[in-house]
Amino acid sequence: MYSIAEELENLGREEGREEGRKESICRMLDRQKTPEEIREFTGEPLEYLYEVQKEYLAMIKEEGRYTLEK
Repeated sequence: MYSIAEELENLGREEGREEGRKESICRMLDRQKTPEEIREFTGEPLEYLYEVQKEYLAMIKEEGRYTLEK
């Protein structure tokens, strides 16, 4: 039987793993990899990768690093 502290610790670990996965995906997106290419490396579902890409583009647009002009 788990205690509340153990449950919270496990939850924190899972959240950390999730953030690490997202950071790795964002680094690949920053290097111009497509979600399809990233799927080949990570095995993540395309739906998840598109969601992370959407978050990533919103983040860099907010930071002013993203423009549609070439």
